[in-house]
Order: sequence, then structure tokens, then C-alpha cells
Amino acid sequence: MNDPSEISVASIIEGALKDLVGLRMALAFHAGNMRGFSFGNVYRRKGRFRGGYSLHISCPWRIDDGSRVITGFHDWYEQENPDAERDDDWYPDKGGTLQEAKLRRLFKDERTPKGIVNRTNALRVTKVHADSVGGCDIFLSPRYRLAIFPAASCDEYWRLFRARGKHFVVEAEKVGYHRCPSRSSSA
Repeated sequence: MNDPSEISVASIIEGALKDLVGLRMALAFHAGNMRGFSFGNVYRRKGRFRGGYSLHISCPWRIDDGSRVITGFHDWYEQENPDAERDDDWYPDKGGTLQEAKLRRLFKDERTPKGIVNRTNALRVTKVHADSVGGCDIFLSPRYRLAIFPAASCDEYWRLFRARGKHFVVEAEKVGYHRCPSRSSSA
């Protein structure tokens, strides 16, 4: 029987995500197939746009509107134009993915270099919900949901952090805050 004083994994995750409520999903970016989203005020640092909170997702995810998938993890591996002849040298990091195209449409951002900027007033976090295996739903105005659903038994699933702050990391069988190694001001 569970100890009633133990806090559930879902409660811990929801506690970490609650600071996003009221903030707008401001940016989308990637490093390989890791998709990142920033929330809150946007600023520019070292030539890149940044937001107050960053969410790095390394497991399957999707954005839906309750009746259809807008885009998700696997769209990273598809070219934007499915009728185009597949270039043997094409790789998603080079751009032109279906995921990038769909996010640009959702954010109404044609071609901001080094990321996708939300040019709308939509996609504000209205509530969050988490499960006991590291998954979560981040509900966004007016009717969207970012669903994160781990599908592996090892490794890191996702992390949430503020610039120069502690990282809240969700891994297989472990969730919690980790101190990020400090960086020099020249990094």
C-alpha cells in the first residue's frame, strides 16, 4: 500500500508546470529531433530569440485541437511537400520538415531564422495535467493541447527550465529538479 504522505509523480509534475499557466507559448525551436518550446516574454540573446521558460521534449508529443492532430514528433521525419521527390541528401536538420511547416502555420511565422516565433495572441497556457508515467497535457488557448507522452523505458523524456535556473527533468523512473552547471558569461 502506498504511503499517504508520498506525493504522486503526477502532482510533482503538475507543480513544476503550474508556472506556465497564463503564459503564451512564444517560440518553437529544435536541436536535432528534440523539439523545444519557450513560454513567456520573448527576448533576443546572442542572436537567438528566447523565452522565460523553455520546455525541451525528447519523447513523442503532439499538438492537437481536440479533433485532429496539428503536428507532432513524427512529422519531423517527413518533408513539407509530400509530392516532392525525396532528395537522398535531405535530412530534417536542413529544414523543410512537415513539423516545421505546420508550426509556422500555427504560429503565423513565415521565416524567422533560428526558430519559429508565435506572431498570434493565441496559445496561452490555460491549464496543465500530468500522469504517473511522465506524460502531461498543456492546454493552450483557444482550443489546443500539447500532449507529451513518453514511450520508452529509459532515458530523459523532457525538461522544463528558466534561463540560469534549476531544470525540472522527467526521466524514466525519476522526476525532479537538477541544478544546471553554471556557465560563464562568455558562453
